[in-house]
Amino acid sequence: MINKLFIKILSLIAPTFVVNKLYNTLNNPRPRTPTKHRTNVFSFANKEIIKFKGINIQNYLWDGKGLEVMLIHGWEGSALNFEKIINVLVDNGFKVRAFDAPSHGLSEDSKSTMYDFRELVYYMIKKYSTKNIITHSFGAVPTTYLAANKKIFIKKMVLIACPNNFYDWIIDISSKFGIEKKIVDLTIDKIEKKYEMDINDMSVAEFAKDLKKVESLIIHGNIDKIIPIEKPLEVYKNWEGSKFLELKNLGHSKILRSDEAINSLLNFLKK
Repeated sequence: MINKLFIKILSLIAPTFVVNKLYNTLNNPRPRTPTKHRTNVFSFANKEIIKFKGINIQNYLWDGKGLEVMLIHGWEGSALNFEKIINVLVDNGFKVRAFDAPSHGLSEDSKSTMYDFRELVYYMIKKYSTKNIITHSFGAVPTTYLAANKKIFIKKMVLIACPNNFYDWIIDISSKFGIEKKIVDLTIDKIEKKYEMDINDMSVAEFAKDLKKVESLIIHGNIDKIIPIEKPLEVYKNWEGSKFLELKNLGHSKILRSDEAINSLLNFLKK
């Protein structure tokens, strides 16, 4: 509460400072200490460093004989977030690919924007021609954008804890810290001018209207405090033929370790 009150007061007396802080947060992921492995699945991954825009990207492969799947983590996440999912996919014979985005996980630290993230997703999917994708959180935004704009071909997609659009995602994140909408709007205006784009173009709910040929499963926890469940329901309503799975008593991260979520995506991919 004290932190929120402090931010609100700071927004009143120094709005430009708060705008710049939020802008930097949205353009550069916060450094995080990698979470310890719960299993040994990463010890037998084929690991390689690939270059993307001169940046060292940590790439992973579990080379099964079955269907190929790529995992795309969220903002400030990493491939490690999918550890339990990877274990199950590997045990079921899938060929699994994953990577850490710039300044995420074990990839090289660099000034990394959400647009660099999108370009990397495009590069990785095109490089390996992977047609089955699992995303978590923000990972759905660049992936659905690329598919809707016919830049990549996706056959099946699982969206775990996905946002409805970039604007609401920023609003939801900012509100947790007590940042008012007017500050967010000033920040978005700065982003749009910097990248010469309209933030409303980053809408998973809108992209979904053009993805009826992509089979999709949307999985969301009913107590997700980062992205409330009504947000992915907008995506579901716009995505013709999509399936929606609401899971009880699961939030934004724990859902990635849910047996029910993992069994559901496994059955979906196997069909």
